[in-house]
Amino acid sequence: MSSLSSRSSAHRKRWRYEYEGESLTYAALNAKANQLAHWLLDHGAGRGQCVAIVAPRGIPMLLGQLATLKAGGTYVPIDPAFPQERRLFMLQDCRAKVVLSGDAAVEAEDAPEAGQDAQWLDLGHALEAVASLPTDNPAVPKAECAEAAYVMYTSGSTGQPKGVMVPHRAISRLVVANGFAELTADDVIVHCSNTAFDASTLEVWGALLNGGRMLVVSHDQVLDTAQFGRIMQEGGATVLYLSAGLFNQVADRLAEVFAQLRYLIVGGDVLDASVIRQVLRESPPQNLLNGYGPTETTTFAATCRLNDLVDETVTQVPIGRPIGNTQIYILDGQGQPVPIGVTGEIHIGGDGVALGYLNRPELTAERFIPDPFSDAPDARMYRTGDLGYWRADGLIEFVGRNDFQVKVRGFRIELGEIEARLGELPEVKEVVVLAREDQPGDKRLVAYWTRGRRYGKSALPAAGAAARAPEGGAAGSTWCPAHLCDWKRCR
Repeated sequence: MSSLSSRSSAHRKRWRYEYEGESLTYAALNAKANQLAHWLLDHGAGRGQCVAIVAPRGIPMLLGQLATLKAGGTYVPIDPAFPQERRLFMLQDCRAKVVLSGDAAVEAEDAPEAGQDAQWLDLGHALEAVASLPTDNPAVPKAECAEAAYVMYTSGSTGQPKGVMVPHRAISRLVVANGFAELTADDVIVHCSNTAFDASTLEVWGALLNGGRMLVVSHDQVLDTAQFGRIMQEGGATVLYLSAGLFNQVADRLAEVFAQLRYLIVGGDVLDASVIRQVLRESPPQNLLNGYGPTETTTFAATCRLNDLVDETVTQVPIGRPIGNTQIYILDGQGQPVPIGVTGEIHIGGDGVALGYLNRPELTAERFIPDPFSDAPDARMYRTGDLGYWRADGLIEFVGRNDFQVKVRGFRIELGEIEARLGELPEVKEVVVLAREDQPGDKRLVAYWTRGRRYGKSALPAAGAAARAPEGGAAGSTWCPAHLCDWKRCR
């Protein structure tokens, strides 16, 4: 957090944060975050403690993130639009010492059910509660690079999400001297991703740790493409990340915005070469990048600049080369590197690798394994489950998965999680969930089921809603199957 403090001194009077007409300078942001950090310390949420933040993107969420790190803690972003059962699981799993709430209705619903001694603070009134506290930086030991900065939950095949513990060094490696985007104090970085989705790491810390300006766009504004474009044009946006699904939907309507960008990064799923060609032909940004990487390796592990690469002959867009301080190995079943052109499993090493899964030591040991190719002591690499191969030109081509994980609208989804939830219903005997793309660019989840001992149609949609993610890069119920097909009638 010393980087933010130095930025606040260097750019005290410049507006660095803008959201729905509200602006904050770095100095004001730093002072307010310091006051909240002192409050957290007074309530036992210091070093090594998790602070859950149940709020959408906006000033309250940002203050909570900054204050938690300034106090030496670990922030856990939770979308208030998640189903209550999912929110409660995350709160209990991370054993939050303090819960910062940006939604009074959610707090009223969750606080009595959380089942722990966490202290709740309404972020809507937080500034009043901490107004008398010091505005200087808390006197806490500087966090070690290998300590967890945040925990972000991803889909889990057992029916429960798993918390990925991301260290401080991983954030720095993503946004400072990263080898793919030279972010500066003159950049205006759009923050339009769900804060419980790891693309927000780039948007938030890319701005704050480089002295840039953060332009926040709400979920509803993102869904209104005309308003989304107008906000970015008027705000002078220069850096934008979009999930592949959202990019495909808005590419023809945000042409003017794309043309003004220094960096347009698209990722989260396989890119459509035809849409890439369209953008490069009609409204090319200075740099159009494909961004690849799982949450376990902090947003991006590889990128590929597409401006001079995707021509009429290209049908598959490569994921590129490793970013700074990152190593990628493509290995066979015996853990040995494969030759150029031969498919293997993608393994990722370097400073971006997470510490593991919270409270899941066995799964951590399975996916985060020793890195035999590194000279660094205790170096580990992450087994992605993604398949790919090296091209002769040094780029990596993505081939697919070696399991049942899929991507829908930028969200990583374990089909087994949805199957497990639907399978809990007595009306369901057997169930299989597939990701189908019957129309190009329109990927949907379809559940096929057989009737159990207590068949009843009404329970099935409710069960699907329980596995729902509210904001999947574009809109809609990303984890709720779009279709529930009775196998007896589908045959």
